[in-house]
Amino acid sequence: MSLKTAAFITVGVIVLIGTVFYREVEKNTAEKANVNIVPKVGSDSVSEVGYVFGTRDKILFSDRIRDVRWWVKVPETDKRWACSWEGGFHAFEEGDGVIIIHKIPRPQEVNWDGYIVGLHGKEKGKVAMVWALDLDEIELDQLYK
Repeated sequence: MSLKTAAFITVGVIVLIGTVFYREVEKNTAEKANVNIVPKVGSDSVSEVGYVFGTRDKILFSDRIRDVRWWVKVPETDKRWACSWEGGFHAFEEGDGVIIIHKIPRPQEVNWDGYIVGLHGKEKGKVAMVWALDLDEIELDQLYK
């Protein structure tokens, strides 16, 4: 076998493995995205209007899934939230107007369940289930450690 043939075979195997991996990531992402999310709002929840001021969408190679994150700012309270996608719609972009629904923070209680609901355009009414972390609380915790 010539060096040229070996190189073509190697490249072909790499492309094949990459294609299979990419298809598995897309299949896993689609399964997570196709879950019908209905926000659960109760007396221990609050919904606030805000906007997405940052996004991250990367592939976790070990889990073969997308790791989607949004950072949401609520101008009325000046709060910032870090949201990790858990299911539903995953295509919010920077600048999108959203409603963030989260649990009312209580001392000594950890509950990060929340939702992001799109307000405008093609995102209107789309819902993502997220873990919503109050960035200000996290920063304060770091100061006292």
